[in-house]
Amino acid sequence: MFTPLYVKSTLASESVINKCKSFIKDERGVTAVEYAIIAVAMSAVVLAVFHNGSLKNALDNAMGLVSTTIGAASKAPTP
Repeated sequence: MFTPLYVKSTLASESVINKCKSFIKDERGVTAVEYAIIAVAMSAVVLAVFHNGSLKNALDNAMGLVSTTIGAASKAPTP
C-alpha cells in the first residue's frame, strides 16, 4: 500500500527537481529582462533631461542668442 505511494512521490519529486534545473538553465527570458533594464535606464535619462523644462529653456536661450546675433549682424554697416 505504501510502496506505490512512495514510488509515485519519489518520481514526482525527481520530476520537480529536473524541471527546476532545466528552468534555471533556460536563458530564453534573459534578453527580455536585459531590454527592460535598458528601457528603464533610457526613461531615467529622458526624465532627467526634460525635468522642469531645462532642455526647452536651454534651446530657447540658444535660439534667442542666434536670433539676436543675426539681427545685429544684419544692421551692421557693410564695408
